[in-house]
Amino acid sequence: MTDTVTAFAPGRVNLIGEHTDYNQGLALPFAIDQGVTVKATPTAEKRIHVFARDLDAHDSFDVQCPERITGWRAFARGAVAELERAGAELVGARLDVSGSVARGSGLSSSAALEVAICLALLANSRAEVPGKLDLARICSRVENDWVGANTGLLDQMASLYGERDRAMQIDFQSLEVTPVSLQLGDYLLVTVDSGERHANAGKSEDGEDEEPGYNQRRRECNQACEQLGIGRLR
Repeated sequence: MTDTVTAFAPGRVNLIGEHTDYNQGLALPFAIDQGVTVKATPTAEKRIHVFARDLDAHDSFDVQCPERITGWRAFARGAVAELERAGAELVGARLDVSGSVARGSGLSSSAALEVAICLALLANSRAEVPGKLDLARICSRVENDWVGANTGLLDQMASLYGERDRAMQIDFQSLEVTPVSLQLGDYLLVTVDSGERHANAGKSEDGEDEEPGYNQRRRECNQACEQLGIGRLR
């Protein structure tokens, strides 16, 4: 009987932390119970077959030479390429991907997807799992170099370091993570969907290429550093 492994990675909410990570500042995110689940089943061939259940879409590519492509397919291809580059010896797999976190709602569905895919691929191949910080860096390269969003490490670290009933204080200068108990008493933290949607990397509504808002803000931060004569906005 073929063994199937299941990996889950949560989305996140920021109490403090929008655009502070790549500026080497402080952040205070916490993981949520919504996220992405990836089920991986080994195959005899050295190919990866990805079934995106929420999109009713499929992709297939060679483990050793995934070609670059745009859209959702870039996530799995980038994960395979970056894991192999980091020394993991991956075997063929069928990946079934589904998510409970709303896409484009600011809850970091993309980082949850990257983390879940990487964990599933590593478990499927019985490969050694890197430390959380190293794995966060691998997932960040997937987002930066394959998907095209110049994000920092906050989302990936929040997904990997998250603990129940705790937020995480992350210092992005030292990359130190300190759990913070969410002692709310009679209060509740409520996340409300505004209905606004965004894409860290993508196309405009008319199909034309445009600079994603996230990349634009990062470029603006870099310009501010140059004009102020400092290394980071921290």
